Amino acid sequence: MAGHQTPRGRARPRPGGPHDARRKASQLEDWATAIPRLGIPDYQTWNEALHGVARAGYATVFPQAIGMAATWDPAIVHNMGEIISTEARAKYNQAQREGNHRIFYGLTFWSPNINIFRDPRWGRGQETYGEDPFLTGRMGVALFPACKAAI
Repeated sequence: MAGHQTPRGRARPRPGGPHDARRKASQLEDWATAIPRLGIPDYQTWNEALHGVARAGYATVFPQAIGMAATWDPAIVHNMGEIISTEARAKYNQAQREGNHRIFYGLTFWSPNINIFRDPRWGRGQETYGEDPFLTGRMGVALFPACKAAI
């Protein structure tokens, strides 16, 4: 039997063995299984907050990133980030009270998208701040810390 004996005589996987590797790898997927011995519930990552908290009920909706970039106003993007983070934390707290660990109710958000929009064939340019690296940097720096604050 692989592994070694616990004080109660039960076999457990040897650290670094194949069972340990599978367990660790299962935490890298978008659905992380619970770790009961540590009191960690299952967790499903994935949500977007590019222009508001998406897919988790009602939330404030802001213009797409390309529209926010057209303002050339990092302060307004920062304010948007503060609202997004407050709403995200409120939705997460409510979901936790309800024992909801499903997709869209966690604190993992795919935002901001700071790719430089270079090729229109990509088809998702509206999710970026455009093709100007300086502007994209300023907007990303404005949004990220504001979103991180409450999360």
